[in-house]
Amino acid sequence: MNSENVANELSLEELRELVPQLQQITKKYKRSERIQKSLFDISELASSINELSSLYPAIHEIISDFMPAKSFFVAFYEEENELIDFVYFVDEFDEQVIKKVSAEELKHSLTGHLLRTGEHLFLTRENRQTLLNNSSIKSMGADSVDWVGVPLKRGSQVIGAIVVQSYVETERYSQEDLELLLFVSQHIVNCLDRVKSRELTEKTIRQRTKQMRQINEELQEEISERQKVEALQQALFEISELSASIEGNMDDFYRTIHDILSRLIGAPNCYIALVDNDNKILHFPYYKDEVYPQVKSRPLG
Repeated sequence: MNSENVANELSLEELRELVPQLQQITKKYKRSERIQKSLFDISELASSINELSSLYPAIHEIISDFMPAKSFFVAFYEEENELIDFVYFVDEFDEQVIKKVSAEELKHSLTGHLLRTGEHLFLTRENRQTLLNNSSIKSMGADSVDWVGVPLKRGSQVIGAIVVQSYVETERYSQEDLELLLFVSQHIVNCLDRVKSRELTEKTIRQRTKQMRQINEELQEEISERQKVEALQQALFEISELSASIEGNMDDFYRTIHDILSRLIGAPNCYIALVDNDNKILHFPYYKDEVYPQVKSRPLG
């Protein structure tokens, strides 16, 4: 019996009864499809993003695809410093600068409870006051309509938390949203670890590259200084040799001195001046200039 025959045998009333079931199946299918897409997107982030600062906004966008998340933050617990680090914070009402806060200061806050106990929290406008009255948790910041927070765990260790909040009645959370956030949270931790590892690796590579560049620059500078010293020693040696070997031709002596200086410092323009103290005259036995080819002796100025 094919589906057409079955449909023909079903009454209109029976068909109407099937509609809610079909709608429920369709809803579950669409939700499952969105979850799979979210997991795929998170996996893609782990492979494509190199810095944690770029990862958090991308995770926020993914979560926003399957549940309202206009207000969303990620916090990590630094056990060695006893600090809570709000690495990413976006809120419709609380204007908070992302910063590190003492864990003791937030010990009784909703976020502090997540990090301290490793248990998720689902607060609604209806159950908020009852939960707060029956626990040591204290509400901080603007009151939300719904507040969903799940811990981020590496194995059994709580390393942080992610939280979504809604401030309007038209955007409420369900138990399915909580379960979905709990399911996705572990994949987020894996993604964080991979990106953090890559970021650390690249940071180490950059540091080592910088160190190698600095060592190379220092080595090149040392080589340059050594070459300058050797060139100076060679020039002094040549001048000494020149003084011993000159045979009275001072023009050749001056010209050779100029050549030696040019190798040391670059001296296209050079002159040697001698003072005649008796006549108070300045003589120029050697003069070479690119602009003024000749100069005459002159009185001292």
